[in-house]
Parts: sequence; C-alpha cells; structure tokens
Amino acid sequence: MKETDLIKKYFSPLAINFSDSLNLEDDAAILKNFKYQNYVISVDNFIQGIHCPKFLNERLAVSRAILCATSDLAAMGALPYCVLLSIAVPKKKNKNFFKNLVKGIKDASNHVEVKIAGGDLTSYEGPLALSITAIGKSQSIKKTLKRKGGNPGDYLAVTGFIGDAFIGLNLLQEKINMSDKNSNNKFVSSFLSPPQLHSFSNKLVKYANCCIDISDGLIEDIHKLGSLADCRINLNSRDIPLSDFAKQLIKKGSFKIEDFLTAGDDYQLAFTFHKKNFKNIEKLSKKFKIKITVLGNLIYGDGVYLDKKKISGGFSHF
Repeated sequence: MKETDLIKKYFSPLAINFSDSLNLEDDAAILKNFKYQNYVISVDNFIQGIHCPKFLNERLAVSRAILCATSDLAAMGALPYCVLLSIAVPKKKNKNFFKNLVKGIKDASNHVEVKIAGGDLTSYEGPLALSITAIGKSQSIKKTLKRKGGNPGDYLAVTGFIGDAFIGLNLLQEKINMSDKNSNNKFVSSFLSPPQLHSFSNKLVKYANCCIDISDGLIEDIHKLGSLADCRINLNSRDIPLSDFAKQLIKKGSFKIEDFLTAGDDYQLAFTFHKKNFKNIEKLSKKFKIKITVLGNLIYGDGVYLDKKKISGGFSHF
C-alpha cells in the first residue's frame, strides 16, 4: 500500500475534526487562532530500544512518545494545541500494526486533548522511530516559562514523586514485584502515561522564575536550572519526595536513592520561585491537587549536592 493510501485509511480519520490539518491531504498544515498568543514549539525523537523498551508494543510506544513530547510544553507553561508526527515503521508490517499505531495516537490525544495536524510516514530496515513536533499556545505574550530565569535565593520545588516511573519500568521488566495490584498499576502508569501538567503550569507562569520537566533525571535537570543561574543546589535525602514503596526498596538494598534521582522518565516539573510567592504556589497545589515539595534554595556556586556530596548523572542522549 502506498504512503498516501496508508495515511488516508489509517491517519486522516484522526484529524477529521481539526480543520487546521487540511485532513492530512496537503504538504503542510495551516495553524490558526494564535492572535495575541505565543507559539511554543518542541521536537522530540523516540526510537524503540533507545527511548523506550523494545518490549512495548506499537500502541503503547506511540502513546507514551506523544505524552513525553507534550510534557515539554508544560515545562514552558503552554497549553497543547496540536502535534506533527513523523513515523518510520519497520518494513513489512501488516494492517494490525497500523491499527495499533492509530489506537495509541487516539489514546494519547484523548488523554492530553491534543489534535493531530500532520506529519510524515515511511518504512525502513530498523525499529519503530518517531519524531514528534508538539505545538502549544502560551496565554501570555509577555512571559513564558524558560529554563533560564532562576536567581540566588529562589526556592527550588518539584511536583509529584520522584522515581515512580523508574519503579514502573522495573515492574514491567519484572526486575521487582509487588503484591498490591492497584499500586502496581499506578507505578506502571507513571512510566507508560507521563503526567500532563499543562493546566497547572499555565497558571504557574505568573509565579515561577524558571521551569523544566524531569525527563533526564532530577539531578541532571535541576543542574541545568542551576547552571543557567550560576547557582549551586544543595539537596537533603530526607526532603526528596519518594513513595513509600521506593523507600522500602532503598531500605531492602534493592536500589540506592541515587538510582531514583538519576533514572529519568518522571516528567514531573522542577521550578524555582521567589519566597514572596510561597503562598500562591501553595494555593496552586491545592487547586490542582498536585503535590509540591520544596527541595531547597539556589545559592551562588555550581553543581548539585546530595547530603553535602556532589552528585551527577542522568539519561545520556549520546
């Protein structure tokens, strides 16, 4: 089947209610309705076996990839608008493969309420590979959250729990197990369906000085915030928001706390803010029912320290 036929049969129905996509029949989409708003655009690559485990089927792989990509928009306080999908599929895949791809795209677009605007499709001798362009809109022309903007004295905070996705991956790989099925599903979901914090971060723009999503590991990503502010970050083990199960695994010796801090895939948000905004941050936490933990302060210097010892590590893209 030709590329155009595959797109018409499997992918065009995904864009039927999104006029900007031109029904995926043209060389490009025409994006409208951005008056008095900023475009926020991000591109991510996902290669099966590198960015996600080989054992994930195509439905789970493409759904997770889209949700990972749209997390970059949350890091900048933008609301998702649409995505462009460039998909390279292994040769000689049958119709069930494409049906599962479509199911995965639907899963993600329903979860994050994002439209499919277009993309590209090809086949090659290799694993499933995706390039996803996520496009969002910022409600403020004057301010968008960036990695750079932190100041000495800022509080450093993080949403959610650190390491839940790492636990989920290890459960999927059957390296660990747990008897509580509901908890098992919660951790697995943390890995397969990264959190989508756009509504929260869209309001956080008003109070935060900088922000990043934790994809490469807490240590690696907060180091990026610190470096751009010429600041050092001191962490204390007791302040890290870990789940009870994570603490049990550390106590048993299954993992060290450093494993949870450098594993990545959490897609929570780390951000800094001035102390005058502390109560406003607390209000956002209650409004959106999002756990927020203050980890410490930015101070002049360099590096990240855990219990007074310098620490580094995280996902490497090379």
